[in-house]
Amino acid sequence: MSRQLVACMLNVSEGRRISVVEKIAKAALSASNPPTRAPSVPNWTINATVLNIFQDVDYNRSVLTIVSNEDNIGPCIEAACKTAYELIDLSKHEGVHPRLGAVDLVPLHPISENMSVQSLGHIANSKYQKLLSSQNFG
Repeated sequence: MSRQLVACMLNVSEGRRISVVEKIAKAALSASNPPTRAPSVPNWTINATVLNIFQDVDYNRSVLTIVSNEDNIGPCIEAACKTAYELIDLSKHEGVHPRLGAVDLVPLHPISENMSVQSLGHIANSKYQKLLSSQNFG
């Protein structure tokens, strides 16, 4: 199992209802932390964490900084995105910043020195394809 750490700065179109943002963060954590999944690295009890939640009331957006190893970041992102899609209604959304959807941006950043860009690309592509196939964008 990998100990290569990755950060995801998940941008969601909600910055005014902290309860919604917290549910999105909790969904990310529950996707890979016990008791849902056994630790991927022996003797580790935490597979993911949310380091920060930045909220902008005027923009009505939040950025959640989710950190995990490369084996667990995908399930965290997927769970957070699905929860955001379920809880954020853009027909009622107001804010000064343009938005693309309930989830606007899902950048991945290496934390470990030897985490490759190719690995990040593989994670991003596999999660994008899985999310695309599970959502009705029509």
